[in-house]
Amino acid sequence: MSPKKKDKKPVLKKKKAVKKSTTKKKKQAVKKSNLKKKTVKNEAPKKKTSSKKAATKKVEPKKKTAVRKSTVKKKKQIVKKSNIKKKAVKSAASKKKTSPKKAAPKRGTPMKSKAKKTAKKSTLKKKSAPKKAAVKKAAPKKKAAVKKKVAAKKPAATKKKAAAKKAAPKKKAVARKAAPKKKPVQKVIVKTVKAPKKNAIKIDPSIVSKYRKIDKYQIVGIVGQGGMGKIYKAVEPGADNYIIIKQLLIKDREILTKRFKREADLMIAFKHKNIVSVYDYIKEGKSYYIVMEYIDGLSVEDLIDNKKMIDIETALLILREACKGLKYAHDKKVIHRDIKPDNILISRKGEVKIVDFGIATAQPGSVEEQLTKTGTVFGTPAYMPPEQFISAKHVDKRADIYSMGISFYKMLTGEKPYSGVFTAENIAKISSGNYQNPKELNSDIPSYCMKIIKKTMHCKKEKRYKNLNDLIMFISKELKGYKTQSSINNKIKNYII
Repeated sequence: MSPKKKDKKPVLKKKKAVKKSTTKKKKQAVKKSNLKKKTVKNEAPKKKTSSKKAATKKVEPKKKTAVRKSTVKKKKQIVKKSNIKKKAVKSAASKKKTSPKKAAPKRGTPMKSKAKKTAKKSTLKKKSAPKKAAVKKAAPKKKAAVKKKVAAKKPAATKKKAAAKKAAPKKKAVARKAAPKKKPVQKVIVKTVKAPKKNAIKIDPSIVSKYRKIDKYQIVGIVGQGGMGKIYKAVEPGADNYIIIKQLLIKDREILTKRFKREADLMIAFKHKNIVSVYDYIKEGKSYYIVMEYIDGLSVEDLIDNKKMIDIETALLILREACKGLKYAHDKKVIHRDIKPDNILISRKGEVKIVDFGIATAQPGSVEEQLTKTGTVFGTPAYMPPEQFISAKHVDKRADIYSMGISFYKMLTGEKPYSGVFTAENIAKISSGNYQNPKELNSDIPSYCMKIIKKTMHCKKEKRYKNLNDLIMFISKELKGYKTQSSINNKIKNYII
């Protein structure tokens, strides 16, 4: 019995040594695999390691049976090869199912016995199941981590946007407050700095030395002497057209100064093709000036002097065009009170325009009417109606119609019906309507022209045309061939050449 017992002791020692060596090797393999797995970016969760330990623990009790069954080594070696192939197939399948980023678990040290091979099969099956579960559990963790990062980023972005929105209205508010300060500067630049036009008039230096400046306007000549002052021809530097500056010599400062300003304000507001445009009025020292449109042409008075008598058709066209401009003034409740051939201008293009509202007044009942006092007389005596000699206060638009009739009389005859002398005898003739028959001076005057003269020049204002529209309509019936403005202008233009 003793020798048998002695034999058993070395066998047990060998078994213990084998166990120790196998456990050491396994531990070393596990340590190596754990170190490699830590370096991988997408590390598997801790559950995988726990599953590996469970697998190794299950293998340990099977090792005893594997050592005893040494007789079937050859058979199991054959099975081993087939199992290795199957393992490779299964590991490839498990890799496809799991995420590509995660590295497949490395094989441990090769097992010498059948028990190790069977243990590997069981461990592979058990590993594949927890891996899938681990992957599924890891995925939501990653998603949650991504969501947390996005959530962490979003508040920062939203804070920036909110800060930008808060800052934006402040900038707008600053811009709105600053805007009104800049506007007046721009307006000043527009007014003071004007680019010269392409066809700007070049002023001769000799003219500059000869004539002075009135405000910003350079005088280039004297056109004439008006009833209230000199009339200058001038030019604005950089402009492409001439202007007229009319001076007012004020004697009665209280009445005439107000009248001058009123005329300027009225004429600046007037915008009509048959009225000379007024641009500005100036006070320089003790003198007042009106800046108005320059008409390159002549007056009806000049035309009568040249032609002696104006052609009937042309005279009717001039009369109708002048009546259009005067009607516009009457519609604005303004009476001219000094209509005469000198104040009806004709341009070289054949345009007819009324000028010089220097003694114009508002119609009765207005505030401005108070400027014309009872007993004051304004106008040219030869063209004034009887009521205007009595008082300018009672004058209305029919006074202008009367003056227009006398101007027409002179256009057809070349003579005035009354003299311009301010005498009692002359005033008596005017008051009674005692004038020479125009047919005695021009036998070609038709009957409809005689009708116009009689009705417009009637000594009683109740017998005259009530308004200029009636006169314009009457003339238009006799001038059916002139329906367009260009045909009217061409007729007058060709006549004055």
